[in-house]
Amino acid sequence: MKLEEKEIDAFAEAAEKMYLPYDEKTGINPQDDSFLSKKRWNFVRTPKDKFPLLLHYHPLFLYRHQVCKQADTVLAHVVFGDVLPETRMDSFLYYEDITTHDSSLSTCIFGIAASGLGFYEDAYRYFGNSAKLDLLNVPGNTKDGLHMANMGGTYMAILFGFAGLKITESGLCFSPHLPKLWKTYRFHLQYKGSRIRAEIAAGEFRLTLLSGSNVPVRVYGTDYELKDFLFVPLQIVSMGIRKYKAVIFDLDGVLVSTDRYHYLAWECITRELGIPFDEKLNNLLKGVSRMESLEIILKSGKHILEEKEKIALAEKKNDLYRRCLEALDSTSIEAGVVSILKHLKSMGIKIAVGSSSKNARYILDKTGLAPWFDAVVDGNDITQTKPHPEVFLKAAELLGVVPAEALVVEDATAGIEAAHTGGFDSAALGDACNSPLAGSRIDRLSGLFYAI
Repeated sequence: MKLEEKEIDAFAEAAEKMYLPYDEKTGINPQDDSFLSKKRWNFVRTPKDKFPLLLHYHPLFLYRHQVCKQADTVLAHVVFGDVLPETRMDSFLYYEDITTHDSSLSTCIFGIAASGLGFYEDAYRYFGNSAKLDLLNVPGNTKDGLHMANMGGTYMAILFGFAGLKITESGLCFSPHLPKLWKTYRFHLQYKGSRIRAEIAAGEFRLTLLSGSNVPVRVYGTDYELKDFLFVPLQIVSMGIRKYKAVIFDLDGVLVSTDRYHYLAWECITRELGIPFDEKLNNLLKGVSRMESLEIILKSGKHILEEKEKIALAEKKNDLYRRCLEALDSTSIEAGVVSILKHLKSMGIKIAVGSSSKNARYILDKTGLAPWFDAVVDGNDITQTKPHPEVFLKAAELLGVVPAEALVVEDATAGIEAAHTGGFDSAALGDACNSPLAGSRIDRLSGLFYAI
């Protein structure tokens, strides 16, 4: 190769000085240092006839938004697999929400990444999208020539995705799984002069050394030496979330961040009453109804009002809050939320919203989230609010599951208490992590997949 010492020194210096962005809030590697300062593209308000975006919008306009036409950071994580699992997961979910896959090179890479994260159903869907690109003339330009790189990517999705192949300095690594609709698949590969046949069938992974010297291999984390044949039982590497049949989400602060709007509306009411209002008092209002929130505020200010006055103030607060909500759209959802809901549905897990807010359906419609849910129970459907479990029990009933089969995701201690009282497991976010009743604690919503 005629590689010189100074070239190796230059590589080492470049590696040392290379900047890899990481964002603590989202837990992702941003694709560049200014990416997260841009507004996310509003897919809900983009007409279907405006895709592919590059054919209808100027590149400089697109570059001012968080939107990707193909795998980029996700591709980097596929190529360099030593990234922390949490960062790979968070980045995948984030970019999946904002990637259009307008490039023929995109879905195969997302498929490989999905396999590595345990999203087997979606990995197969991505594989199918990649495989049928020219078979069905999906982009409408197959007459100009086949997409050869995509064909290679489709093959890679089998080896590096389904078979979990990784080529390391110490040998070959595999973590295979068998797609539900397949009976078997097999392939050949050559490694350092040795020819190997791999076959994945129901219940078994088989490796055969066809020629050459012995090869060190690692299967599901266990080291072997391939001499002639190697038979390893197939393992189903299943996420903990799969043990549940349903997930019930609180809305405010979990799926959509409307807490700030509540704060501003209550601040106006307390200013009118002459009651000091701060974050400490606001935290006591999370997860409880409007009237109960008003009672907490009045108690803190030692105010006594007639019922008619309370009702008027509660309605005024709601009017203020609804005015704030008019600004909601799909970009009001944290990136990754739609991707999380999609993967839960792909796994066959039913999902519902259980919220004390009487505005829940309005918020779901404004943000475009409504179609994802199998059931919605809000303040209009219940007589008792959290910490009473009624809202979660009704959601479970609509989903056709018992409490033991459902996981509740909450950011308020009142919600965690309600879940515990109702017999549900719970995953706590934010302030709810302080509750001793929380079943598990997650930093962000993606923790559902790797922390349960």
